[in-house]
Amino acid sequence: MPKKEKKKSWKELQRERQIKQQRAQETYRMQSEREAQKKPRQWPKGKIFVAVFFLILILAVYGAWQYTQTLPSDGNSPVSPTTGVIYIRPDGQISPLTAPISNVGNSYYTLTADLYVPILVGRDNIVIDGADHALQGKAEYGSKGVDLTGRSNVTINKLEIAGFDYGVFLTSASNNIISQNYFTDNYAAIWIQGSSNDNIISENTVENNEMWGFFMKESSNNRISENEFTSHANYTIYIRHSNYTTFSGNYIANNNLGIYFYEASDNILYHNSFVNNGDDNNINAVSSSDSTNAFDNGEEGNYWSNYESVYPDAEEIANSGIWNTPYVIDEDNQDNYPLVDSLSL
Repeated sequence: MPKKEKKKSWKELQRERQIKQQRAQETYRMQSEREAQKKPRQWPKGKIFVAVFFLILILAVYGAWQYTQTLPSDGNSPVSPTTGVIYIRPDGQISPLTAPISNVGNSYYTLTADLYVPILVGRDNIVIDGADHALQGKAEYGSKGVDLTGRSNVTINKLEIAGFDYGVFLTSASNNIISQNYFTDNYAAIWIQGSSNDNIISENTVENNEMWGFFMKESSNNRISENEFTSHANYTIYIRHSNYTTFSGNYIANNNLGIYFYEASDNILYHNSFVNNGDDNNINAVSSSDSTNAFDNGEEGNYWSNYESVYPDAEEIANSGIWNTPYVIDEDNQDNYPLVDSLSL
């Protein structure tokens, strides 16, 4: 007869349950550790936020540094050097270094070959000598052949500029010289705006540009002298809200419209030759709206190719080279001392 098993006491049963529970907890802990080793370690959310914040801060600081590197020395209008431009930096260096421009003392720059990208100028008190080379654009909207935004005492000469929206662009730019250049096939050859004062535009040949040979607004005390403006089908010289500028010795011929003044007064024009603008009768030599300007210097005025047809009875004053009858432009403007002969450039 099998021996009857002794019944376990309550304490023994309780002890067995505790042992089983401990073993189950140990098994669960070991499984959890093995699972944790298989998974990648995850950062706490707080640490992730801090890391992202510092990454954004570093990128912002780098971006700001890059921005300041592309500013002209006066902080006006960021100029961004890219592979599509030549940039004369505020420190005088040329970017890219392979640009065909020689640099003497960070003040005198001479082209050594034709260029097919714009020149952005970030330095004052320099000369850019084209050496009769061409600066040829691609007729891109808003393109500027030479950008002089914010510049002072920069001379641009002996450069052929074609194929830009603006051949030479000046805004907030004063005491610059644009001389002995050739402009053609631009939308606007020379563009001056935004309080660009005391600049000299002289001895340039400006012909066959699409809209304007010369455009100026909100600028004063400039001097436009001894330039040749020819063969423009739209406006040739457009002056808007600009005063105290002198136009002298310019040859303005065979254009649809010679000069147009819009709310621009106190300018002076003398020794200019207006020839066959509008048609053979020179009927569009000058037009103005709300403008009163002086068309002589008090002694001599301008040459008007249609003068004799308009005033057939006029006579020359004692071999002086001046007609005895003023040339009337409109009720607010007239040339008191019109010239008998055109002045050659």
